[in-house]
Amino acid sequence: MTSTQNSSEPLMDVWLRLPGGLPMRYLCRRSEDCDTPCFVMARFNEPALRYQICSSEELELPVVAEGLSKDFRKEEEMNEAYRDSLSELIAELKKTGGKTVISRVVSDHTDLSPEEIFARLCAAYPAAAVCQWQADGGRWFAATPELLLHADAERLQTMSLAGTRPANSTTADWSRKNKQEQQMVTDFILSTLRSLNLSPEAQVPCTLQAGPVEHICTRISAPRKDADPLTVAEALSPTPAVAGLPREESLKRISRIEQHPRAYYAGFFGLLDAEESNFFVTLRCMKLSPSGAVGIYVGGGITADSTPEAEWDETCNKAHTLLSILH
Repeated sequence: MTSTQNSSEPLMDVWLRLPGGLPMRYLCRRSEDCDTPCFVMARFNEPALRYQICSSEELELPVVAEGLSKDFRKEEEMNEAYRDSLSELIAELKKTGGKTVISRVVSDHTDLSPEEIFARLCAAYPAAAVCQWQADGGRWFAATPELLLHADAERLQTMSLAGTRPANSTTADWSRKNKQEQQMVTDFILSTLRSLNLSPEAQVPCTLQAGPVEHICTRISAPRKDADPLTVAEALSPTPAVAGLPREESLKRISRIEQHPRAYYAGFFGLLDAEESNFFVTLRCMKLSPSGAVGIYVGGGITADSTPEAEWDETCNKAHTLLSILH
């Protein structure tokens, strides 16, 4: 274990498994003047907060039993409030164009311990960034496939990730709605990086699987020059993949339509270091209360080509990725 000096300030217990890495436990203290490496956490559409890493050690996880409930699905009927609000939004977007991401919270309950949930997430999603932290009277979890920003001494890397359908689809091509939605994200990222005097390059879009669903992914990179990684990450967040475009108008619509605070959902987290920094969008996100109640945050990008029924099904598919972990 590595550690820094003690203080009376409360510590935040963070568990983090980066893609391809070992699960680590960090005890962190809120500090704007912290040395690197430090843990970074941002709520949706809020400035990132830095946490000094006071101690770190490899996290020992419980053994995950084989045969997780891959087919578990919570049957939900679309409620009228969701149908009406999306119908109104779609009609508005037919006039204005653009995209707005609308989320909802799926309620559930689990008897699993936080350690068991984290271990299951790591086992089920080996290519994802998996994180657990304590805040707002509960424990938050994320198992996200979406890289917001990777920075090393030479280059910056990010990805445009949008569009959702069940994994291993028999249809080779993506729908027009999904391709348009993902292209909006790509265009925004390229424009944002250029506004920071960077020279981004985009690869050819590909399909990226994330558990039982898959997305369209375009990988984007740029020479780092003298760019500050956290400044770039905050400029990119929230991306159109979790907010929409035009961004400011989408944020107003989210505030008007959604009946819950997003809190950490669709924000970002990661490690800031002088040598290498990694930040991830907080997706596949849920909050566990001490009683075992769970709130799973899921959303979908609404465009003029959307239908309430298809968007409801998309959020059910996304919820399935976490419900399968809890049962």
